[in-house]
This record gives sequence, C-alpha cells and structure tokens, in this order.
Amino acid sequence: MKRSLIGAAIFAALAGPSWAGTCDGDPGFSITAPSQVLVGDTFTIELEAPSSGLGFFFIAFDQGSVRTKFGELCLDLSDFYLYKIPFGQDPLEIICDLECDDAFAGLKLYMQFILFKPGQPELSGISNLATIEYLQNPDCGATEWCVENSDGDEEVSCLDTDAGFYFYTLDREYDWEDGATLIERLDGSASLSGSIRHRFEADKCWDVEIDLAGRMDPAHESYPPDSSPYTYWLKDSALLENGGPVDTDTWWYYTESAGTLIGCDHFEGASISMIRYGPAFQFGHAANLYNSLMGGGAWFTGILTTPDGSMYDLGIIDLGFDLTDCE
Repeated sequence: MKRSLIGAAIFAALAGPSWAGTCDGDPGFSITAPSQVLVGDTFTIELEAPSSGLGFFFIAFDQGSVRTKFGELCLDLSDFYLYKIPFGQDPLEIICDLECDDAFAGLKLYMQFILFKPGQPELSGISNLATIEYLQNPDCGATEWCVENSDGDEEVSCLDTDAGFYFYTLDREYDWEDGATLIERLDGSASLSGSIRHRFEADKCWDVEIDLAGRMDPAHESYPPDSSPYTYWLKDSALLENGGPVDTDTWWYYTESAGTLIGCDHFEGASISMIRYGPAFQFGHAANLYNSLMGGGAWFTGILTTPDGSMYDLGIIDLGFDLTDCE
C-alpha cells in the first residue's frame, strides 16, 4: 500500500528515540536482492528475520535518514510504499517483475524492513538497506520469431529439398533444433540463436549465435541495400512482376551480420566465426528462397578453429529458414 493515514499511524508507533546506527541493520535481519536488473526481468527479493512476527516492508525512491526505536531507517519517506508482511521461521521470497517499458530505466528503489514484536524488544529489529536499480532492456518491445527448417516448394523455388544450415565443405546439411529464435529489437538490431544438428550424424552439433544490426525497411531512403534482394533460386514465375506471389519490395534487411558457432558433442572445443558474404541478411515471404512462407536467408564465410588452435577456411555457409509466431 502507498503511504496513507494507516501507514502514517504505523510509522508513528515505530518512531522514537534511537541509538546511533548504520544502514547495515541488526544481525539476522536481512534483505537480499540484486543490485541491478533489466526492466522487464523477473527477480527475487529475500527477506529474513531471526524470529516470527509482523514485519513492515518499506520501499522508497531515495535514501534518507529516519530514526526509529529500532535503529536507522535509511529511507526518504516523503514518498514510499509500505507493506505489512507476516514473518515465519523460513525466509520470505518475493517474486518481482516490472512492465517491459524502458521509461522505467534508471529507476532506483531503496528497501528496508522492521520486525515488530510488542513486549519483546529483544526479538524486534531492523534490516539492512538494499537497493535495486533498473537498467534499460534492449529486448523491451522486441518481436520474437521461432526459427524452423524451410521445406522446398517447387511452385516457388528451384530448390526441391528442405533447408536449415548448409556448409559447402563441412558435412553439408544441418537442421535447426527446436527452440531456435530470432529476436528483433526496436533499435534496429536482432539476434538469431539456437542449435543445429547434422541431418544424418546426430553426434555433430553447433550452438548458434548471430548478431544483426542496421535494419533496413522499404521506407528507408537507401532501400534496398547493395546486392539485395537475392532471388537466384526463386523461379521467375514466382516473382510479382511476372504474376507470381513473391513481392521482394516487402522484404526487410540487416546490413550488418556476424556470428559464432560453438561446437558440441563431436565438435566440443571447436568454434566457427562467420562473416557476412554477399547480400544482406534478408527477411520476408520467400526470402529463404525455398518457399513462399515468412522466412530468412543469409550467406556467410566461415573460419573453423579446432580444439588444438588450428584454423581452416570453410568457404561459404548458407542459411535458409522459416519464421513462425512463437505464441
């Protein structure tokens, strides 16, 4: 509850002459909380007291100094929230979250509690001061897509197989495993992450992390980027100008892209660095070049680093995948 007549009455009952103290609180009376969290993240605050009883949990927006009969309340009580909390024998855990809105970035909360046991002052006490600062979360307002293999559609594409992750020199065909995602952020950046596993040799896998930046939409003055769109494997009859369903003028791009593959299972200890090759990373209906579904396509060159530090040029790596709504 916000400070009110009830809150003021409770506070008046707690106030009184105080001995000199600090913001460390009394032994056994503690608040444990992360010092910084991203806006929109869920986190836990733990309250612990050496005995059961009724607690008063204060949350303020600035630090101050208020003397109470239990010690120093290091809060500015010109604006605060006060919650009555019953303490038992076990620590209390409070699960917290805050709307994913970067307007809250920079907000700082100051927290303390007092455990009050009438007639038993030796069991009453005050906690340490804990602070939490909310930091900007780049994923606020982001769009999440689920990444899946693309099935070839002969009505649209010259490619009659399905696609996921294709190496020209390293075991060829890999499939996206469940859980792969594309996160597109409001600042024009994106992240593609997940795992790929060899289509025929299940002990060969890689964890994928690809960072994208420089989003370019159709309204951008420089649209489309150089070498884009890339439509080589799409049938001419599939393009809008030839009466087909594929309108490349609706595609969007990321002009910067780079990534890392971390080996797992058979490839444990190895890594592959990936650098953009040729066209920009493209997204839209048929952008995977395999079908007319929403998807993405990209091309990289790869450098393999083995566990013993040896390095090998892998040549070109192709990505083609469908995008679906994760919800």
